[in-house]
Amino acid sequence: MNLTQGGKKMKLISILMPVYNVKEYIGEAIESILNQTYKNFELIIIDDASSDGTTLMIESYAKKDSRIIHLKNQKNEKIVSSLNKGLDRAKGDYICRMDGDDISELDRLEKKIDYMERNPEIDILGCSVYTINQNGIVLGKNTLLEDFKTIKKTIKYSSPILHIWMAKKEVYDTVGKYRNISYVEDYDFLLRSIKHGFILSNLEDYYGYRVRIREGNTQSTAGIYQRKAHRYCYDLYLKEKTGEDLFSESKFKKAIESTEKEIKKYMTSSDFLLRAIAEKNKIKKMYLLTRAYCSSSEQRKYLNRRILYRLKT
Repeated sequence: MNLTQGGKKMKLISILMPVYNVKEYIGEAIESILNQTYKNFELIIIDDASSDGTTLMIESYAKKDSRIIHLKNQKNEKIVSSLNKGLDRAKGDYICRMDGDDISELDRLEKKIDYMERNPEIDILGCSVYTINQNGIVLGKNTLLEDFKTIKKTIKYSSPILHIWMAKKEVYDTVGKYRNISYVEDYDFLLRSIKHGFILSNLEDYYGYRVRIREGNTQSTAGIYQRKAHRYCYDLYLKEKTGEDLFSESKFKKAIESTEKEIKKYMTSSDFLLRAIAEKNKIKKMYLLTRAYCSSSEQRKYLNRRILYRLKT
């Protein structure tokens, strides 16, 4: 599609949306993209063998809007494989991400591409986000850093940009596809991008996305494995500064192994943490945070990283 704006050709944005069993939410997610103020995009939905009616909903939308490209996995292949299939089909000048149970603000694409076109030194651009519950009610917000020097200084403690970034296609051409590092494939991609000299940032004072926290999505199920994977990923980044690819699936699996006792403690801690996020009373919130901190050593390491992140920003 060759669209113009003010006599100038609009660059194409490829939006990757990997989905699995999100029938309840995918309509709202798709519509938040189709109704964007920036119109020149292709929405590549990679359906990872959904079994709940998600597929039929995607097909219904695809019949009405030619900008939707529907890819179907014959079996459940997980997110990394789905994302890489989407990358293979992407024709855009920019690559953007979207989840099937989240919501984009309607000016998200326009805001990001306008900023990147005016600031060509930026290669990957994110934004701050709201967190919402299953019913769409706002639970809180996550404000992210803009300054690249600070991002590099704090990336050890927390991912500086959420996975719903917009990146120049050349970043993927240089860095390559997502590696099969479950739970932290996005964090790994950012670390590799920095290693290749690309510049990261977030839009200042802009909350352009709503991340849904619900039972069954990665935000709630990855848990302890994600915490351990984060450490593995950063250690790998330090070792790979020489340029050599040292990733090993067997070593990664060993690094994230967890006992039933560890998992149970982490789940208890996570329950306290989610309740603390939703709690409005400051005293009750502090009590719940303390319980979360004391219930799991892995959660404690994560919260310590968040504290260090805050201190360094």
